[in-house]
Amino acid sequence: MNLWVTENIDDIIAAIVVYLIVSFFLILIFTLYINRVSFIRSLFKIVQRLLFMLLYPILLITALSTVALIPVIVCLIFGHVFSFSGFIIDAFFILVLLVLAFIIAVGVVFRLPMTAKEQQDTIQYEKYGVLSSWGALTRAYHKRIGWTPMVAKRIAPLLEQIQKPEIRMLAPAANCGEEERDLAQLLSAHIHKRFLVTLCDINEMRHIETQDDGRVSISYHTMNAFDLPKFLTQTQDVIYDPKGILWFPRGKEAELIERLRLFYDLLDDQGMVIVDAAIGSGWKVFINDLRMTYNLPLTFYAEVSTYSYINRFFTPGSVASSLFTLTLVDGLDGPYGMAVLKKVPNRLIE
Repeated sequence: MNLWVTENIDDIIAAIVVYLIVSFFLILIFTLYINRVSFIRSLFKIVQRLLFMLLYPILLITALSTVALIPVIVCLIFGHVFSFSGFIIDAFFILVLLVLAFIIAVGVVFRLPMTAKEQQDTIQYEKYGVLSSWGALTRAYHKRIGWTPMVAKRIAPLLEQIQKPEIRMLAPAANCGEEERDLAQLLSAHIHKRFLVTLCDINEMRHIETQDDGRVSISYHTMNAFDLPKFLTQTQDVIYDPKGILWFPRGKEAELIERLRLFYDLLDDQGMVIVDAAIGSGWKVFINDLRMTYNLPLTFYAEVSTYSYINRFFTPGSVASSLFTLTLVDGLDGPYGMAVLKKVPNRLIE
């Protein structure tokens, strides 16, 4: 049995080397110009999204091909060689090479070095980005399950404890701000207090306009959350941050503590942070991550909750616990789950 692979191994190695060199220079071009030339940035986002959409079908094809190869391998082990055995093995080997090259390309594109890597999260949420539909799909899911009225009803008693005629509310990762506006209006109706809401997001996108209906005053700003201390002139009573600033460290303690300190300084002594705490199976999250990739309606969330990422850091004596106490909101579970971080006042924060 003559294998094409063994007969052409030198050409295969040469092709792999050429592929790696070309890939390196393409990545270098993206890295150097992604933040200077809008066309390059848009092209990168389109390529990234297409690669990600192709990844799962290609992995599935590879898995099915592997299963189909098993009978051929078994036959060869027992000395039964068919005329098509070499062709099948050649085809499988070539497929594996192509898939490995593809996976390398996906990995490199999703982990660009230098400037591009630093702005990876920003790029994904921009127009054409892999997660550009995240906000719209999540809001549509919330509307289908009546999420905002349910959550407003349960967190209203927490805000009612704030002894002020006006509640200053900040949403530092508000996306377009529609859900924050609706929530503030419902909360104002529940506790009969005026809400002064500041919305911001680091990404430029279509968003709600500045408005004031007497009960809720809303302003929207495109800015980095770490610039808020220089922007805000008063401390805040509530920071509303589902899948936001505290979510992005994804379980990295140093980054989380830096963001908790930021929120601590922005809040009044009686202030609190409200985050998402939905608990669902990993399978549910994975399926909905796929659905989001292909822009299909969600049946749950496409990522784990903020609470799932940060809960393990709130242990007795920890830095996180010296800044905030973390508790789940009563009466909210499943996709409605929320948690509250109450500021620990009058502590010397090193």
